[in-house]
Amino acid sequence: MAKFSIGSIVKYNGENEFLKIHFGSGMKVIDVIPNGIPIGNGEVNSSGQDVYRLEASSGVMFNFLESELSLV
Repeated sequence: MAKFSIGSIVKYNGENEFLKIHFGSGMKVIDVIPNGIPIGNGEVNSSGQDVYRLEASSGVMFNFLESELSLV
């Protein structure tokens, strides 16, 4: 079961300090891709955790692992 629901606002909380600053105001969860499900472009999520497709305030989409995110 996904830790964050679609529509939630999350921020990057991984180890990359630049991404923490850049995405500090949060991004909206628009999709949750469970382990073993195609992500797109022929790739499959084989990370062992959910991948979240997020929309930044600019409208650009990003994919992050569940372990890299926290609620705003």
